[in-house]
Amino acid sequence: MLRPNLSPLQQVDRQPQTVAIGSVTRRPKFISLRTKLLVGCSLAFAAVWAGVFYRAYNLATNQAVSHITEDLTRTLTAAARQVDGDTFLALSQAGKAREDGYSNDPRYWQHVNWLATVEDIEPRAFTYTYVAAAAPEAIVFVGSGSAINHRIDGAKFLEYYDVEAEEGSIEGSILHQGLSRQTISTDPFTDQWGTWISGVTPITNAQGEEVGALGVDFCFDYVHNIQMAIRRQFLISFIPTYVILFTLVYVLSSELTKHLTKLTESAEFIGAGNYEQGLSYSRQSRFPDEMDILAKVFDLMINSIRTREQLIRESKQVEDEIRHALQVEKELGELKSRFVAMVSHELRTPLTVIKTSTEILEHYGQKTTEAKKQQYFYRIQAAIQNMTQLLEDVLIANQAETGQLDFHPMPLDLEQFCRETVAEMQPEPGSSPAIAFTSQINGETTCADKKLLRFILVNLLSNALKYSKPGGTVDLDLVCHKQIAVFTVRDRGIGIPVEDQPHLFKLFHRASNVESIQGTGLGLAIAQQCVILHHGEISFTSQLGEGTTFTVKIPLQKTRPVLLG
Repeated sequence: MLRPNLSPLQQVDRQPQTVAIGSVTRRPKFISLRTKLLVGCSLAFAAVWAGVFYRAYNLATNQAVSHITEDLTRTLTAAARQVDGDTFLALSQAGKAREDGYSNDPRYWQHVNWLATVEDIEPRAFTYTYVAAAAPEAIVFVGSGSAINHRIDGAKFLEYYDVEAEEGSIEGSILHQGLSRQTISTDPFTDQWGTWISGVTPITNAQGEEVGALGVDFCFDYVHNIQMAIRRQFLISFIPTYVILFTLVYVLSSELTKHLTKLTESAEFIGAGNYEQGLSYSRQSRFPDEMDILAKVFDLMINSIRTREQLIRESKQVEDEIRHALQVEKELGELKSRFVAMVSHELRTPLTVIKTSTEILEHYGQKTTEAKKQQYFYRIQAAIQNMTQLLEDVLIANQAETGQLDFHPMPLDLEQFCRETVAEMQPEPGSSPAIAFTSQINGETTCADKKLLRFILVNLLSNALKYSKPGGTVDLDLVCHKQIAVFTVRDRGIGIPVEDQPHLFKLFHRASNVESIQGTGLGLAIAQQCVILHHGEISFTSQLGEGTTFTVKIPLQKTRPVLLG
């Protein structure tokens, strides 16, 4: 059979039609690049969001559990340390329970008062104590913090508790372990009063023997609240963020695929036999196109911007360091100048007194009476004492600034201490101003450094006396509020100018209205450091021409406070 004479191009044109007649060709389902970008970005966003949520959720939960466990351990240890083991054992063995489940024994109420105090200090805590029962699977409760207000969720005095037969909030093994060693259970449990974690620790007597145990249940609900808040916030944030991201990806994908769409259309024209479009588009994939060039330009631009930003950041950092160094040098220079000026000024007067007195004694000593000589000797001794005090203040100020100030707390009766200090500082009878001391505490004691506390009060009282008006009165008030001792020193003197008040606790700084009055500008700076060592705070209020009131607040410490690092 003869075939028609066709050109090669016509043969190529005809071939797909022949194949299409003899067989069925299935084209894969078309999915646009925009759709792929949207789906891919959505999946990536969901994965990242889920990862961030998972990490944040676990991190917050772990931190919350860690913090509450640390608080539980500290509360448990501190509470058990204050329980007298011998008294506790005697109470558990000889105490008698009333019909209502409590006891008339004073030791019992002293014991539960301490447990209630622990719960007041740490509101999340629920405290109780117990001893081992005759049966190995049981315990006997001794006290509970809830006994103070007769809450129904607390244990009664000598209440028998079978940890194996009854379903309690704590496993029996934990309660029994508490009789021999400290045990913390971080597995939360839930009862009708909430969700808790528990810890138990032995109570020891004077010989170090375990005579019972103290338990603390810590409220765990706030951890669940944190988890719920994280889930709620992530859910609230996810929807608008996803909508914004979806819209942004949709717009950007439209812009990015615009040229690709044109290229696809050109390729389809070429595939359909429309060669008027040219073959450049069909060969575009083998050569860099505008998108590639644009990407390279953007890469170069981004790299250039990153390099410049890095240089700018480094330059800014160096500039900040230089500026900070210059500022520090300036402040050191000013501090040095103030120090030299202060020392020169404060030493000039006593040196002049010493020089004048010694010259008089040298030239006129034989003609001077013994009483007059003694008077000059007193002046010399007073001048030497002033210089010694100045040097001691400078040394203490340096120790305070470098953190080397000695701190030796010991039990101290605050009211008696204040009375002794006032008696020491009180001017001669008939002199003014006088110091008036009032106390509203009753035998409160605390662990404090007597030397540093004396420095604080002496400095404040001496300043109040020095800057008070003739005929005035200096008040020293001592009160105790919420386990905090509050010392208030009030004068009705010249007051402190407003512009000087922010700088009053700086070294060598003195108010502008006291230049004619002798002083070093060291006392308040040292006093502030002494207060800080006691974990307290110092503040003041002042009205120019009306007087100044200084307030020192120091927490009452039954044991020696831990030094701040």
